[in-house]
Amino acid sequence: MIQRIQSLYLLIAAIVSAMAAVLSHLMIFGGLCGIANYIAVSTLYSIFLSYYYIIALFAACLLSLVSLFSFHNRHRQINIIRAPLSSLLVLTIIISIIMYFYCPMSIYVLLLCTSLPLIALIFNLLALHAIRSDERKVKAADRIR
Repeated sequence: MIQRIQSLYLLIAAIVSAMAAVLSHLMIFGGLCGIANYIAVSTLYSIFLSYYYIIALFAACLLSLVSLFSFHNRHRQINIIRAPLSSLLVLTIIISIIMYFYCPMSIYVLLLCTSLPLIALIFNLLALHAIRSDERKVKAADRIR
């Protein structure tokens, strides 16, 4: 149901994913914190990686919103949540490795770029757990009848 706690978790995950995408765009292309000056790899590779990262974050945001409004079918909602989980996990690992090896910048900027997708990942996991718990409760109530 839409008034359950998993709806709040999915909404927070969508907001944090969108915020991470906007902040990443500002940091990479807007010159915020000078990240574009520190990237030691080729410009074409860094632009491709940046666009992929931003698009994947917006896709995770949209999938969280789609799963938020598909509360009538819990199985489909669980399947929809799995996609942002895997993409956010892969993105967090890839960006952490690339920024650690190729960007000699302060730890604050590194934490800002990698912590927001990780927070969205945690909220998606919490929503998945709450949906599965809700599904178990419904099945237990059906067995009692």
